[in-house]
Amino acid sequence: MRCGTCVGACPKSVWGMDGEGFPVLDKETCSGCGLCWDVCPGKTEDFQDLEEEVQGKRLDPGDVDGSIRAVYLGRSTNAEVMRGGTSGGMATQLLLHALETGAVEAVLAVGCHPDIPWKPVPVLARTSEEIRSCARSKYSIVPLNAGLAEAREVKGSIACVGLPCHVRGVRLLMRRDPFWRDKIGLVVGLYCHHPWDEEVVLWLLKKNRIRPEDVKSFQYRGGAWPGWIQARKRDGVLVTLHPERTDVIVTYPMLTHAPNRCLLCTDGSNRLADISLGDGWLCKKAQLEPEHWSTVVARTAVGERLLEETLRRGAVRLETVKSEDKLGRLASMAREKYAVALSLMGGLGHGRRPVPEKPKPARIRPDVRKVRLAAYHLIFFLRQYRWGRTALVDFFLYKMRPFRKPLKEMAKRFSSRGPEPIEKAGMGT
Repeated sequence: MRCGTCVGACPKSVWGMDGEGFPVLDKETCSGCGLCWDVCPGKTEDFQDLEEEVQGKRLDPGDVDGSIRAVYLGRSTNAEVMRGGTSGGMATQLLLHALETGAVEAVLAVGCHPDIPWKPVPVLARTSEEIRSCARSKYSIVPLNAGLAEAREVKGSIACVGLPCHVRGVRLLMRRDPFWRDKIGLVVGLYCHHPWDEEVVLWLLKKNRIRPEDVKSFQYRGGAWPGWIQARKRDGVLVTLHPERTDVIVTYPMLTHAPNRCLLCTDGSNRLADISLGDGWLCKKAQLEPEHWSTVVARTAVGERLLEETLRRGAVRLETVKSEDKLGRLASMAREKYAVALSLMGGLGHGRRPVPEKPKPARIRPDVRKVRLAAYHLIFFLRQYRWGRTALVDFFLYKMRPFRKPLKEMAKRFSSRGPEPIEKAGMGT
């Protein structure tokens, strides 16, 4: 697992990382305290006890939406922040508010490597400018929690924003160590299908005959929402690496180039966060322009309080979502991720591959078709080989492209839902 939790948690700094972000232990200086094992989010998928501690109630692991206090469509009211983000700058605005009001002194977020622009790295942001520089989605793997080592030296509280694995590691660390329980004041989570390995980015650059050293900047979702995968070369030329929008093709590299352990993760909705954020896919049904909106899920009292404060100050605009099926496309993604992880764990558990402890009770949701799960098993087998990953991503991104639209139309015939009712929250407009 490459979340970085063991690296950031160790008070003696005996963990390091190799060039791909895997943890490396210095056995000679390790005291064997066991802290790294206790806070590792990779050894289990059974987080019901932890979720009960954080959210105040115990949920069935199959309830993939997690604990929900309120659901909104939200965006920043600051035009620069709104346009600087992927989906309305909501994460950036919440973190800016926490920093500028003194609620936290630093924010652990994801920035870009100064020399490898497609490579995300942990950033401990202490200023508004540093937080803004971390805006926009990054889909490659990042050992974010390694940045906790630097955060240890911050005098006041910090905020963290990350994927489910990062948030799980943070919550386990807060449970295990009173120092971190007092240190971490806010946890913002991002919805997550799966991250990519850097290998797929290098493959796309090669496909477009671009040398990695010629890339000046990189965007996983550049241009108008929902965006395209784009690279700007050092000569100023902007190249769109694939003709289709990122939202159309994003799941395919996740299938072919996500780490094996990521495919066994059951949490797509970041259930342990104070606030979970995802794309504003509900906007189309709510008769709002989809650009510059995020889906915002308040999960804890801390999250609700932050949203109320930013709304009262006019820093954000919120539209309350009122319906039973509040999360639409995000909920569908989380359901499928949960079912696929359980199915793969069941298959791999009969062999020699180690698998994490399953959630209890571990039930695959009936709304994910068996033929789809079988396809995931085949993909999982083929992607263990480099030639298999290359063949799969080439097939999904290019060979399958002419059939994408008719397949989508066919899928629509089997699943259609009514509009999501939306009401204004009453402030921040």
